[in-house]
Amino acid sequence: MAWQNRDGGSYYYRSVRLNGRVRCWYFGRGPAAEVAAVEVVLFQLERLVARERRRAALAPQQAADAALDRLCEMTSVLARAALLAAGYHRHDRGAWRRRREKHTPTG
Repeated sequence: MAWQNRDGGSYYYRSVRLNGRVRCWYFGRGPAAEVAAVEVVLFQLERLVARERRRAALAPQQAADAALDRLCEMTSVLARAALLAAGYHRHDRGAWRRRREKHTPTG
């Protein structure tokens, strides 16, 4: 909830979820309230820094994954082209099958 203006003054409240229910803790308007407010801000900043560190650590992995995805896509296209050129087809997006030769009646 943070700072709230009530009865002409600012009071600090903190909402916390305990056992599935939200509880409001009252800290008042003195030094204890200031310290509690600063603790919340510091905790949020620490979480932000940790999130940015994780994001920076994952960046090289994500670049490698993107390159691997492009390689897989290109090899799929090449494999599909090779199978089509060899006379195979896919019926209803199923397995690759050799195309049957058409028999023409002789005679």
